[in-house]
Amino acid sequence: MNQFDEKNQILLNEMHSAVSILEMLRILLDEQKLTWQEAWNTTHYTFSCAIYVTSQQSYEQWPIDIFKKVLPRHFDLINTIDKYLIQ
Repeated sequence: MNQFDEKNQILLNEMHSAVSILEMLRILLDEQKLTWQEAWNTTHYTFSCAIYVTSQQSYEQWPIDIFKKVLPRHFDLINTIDKYLIQ
């Protein structure tokens, strides 16, 4: 994973593709066994987002109970990110 973010840039154009950020973070942590800081930095510097529609109705929304059931590890990562950014 060394220098991955320097050689790869991923632009997300739609809100529903944002789950790919969580998937990359999961892969780096769970499969590549990077530390939290290494995985976070690589993911943070790899992805960029371009959101063109700003109306609330255009945002994809999942009920939390369904998200937790379908993507439990990703939901854990959301909570970890939340705690990380709030500290």
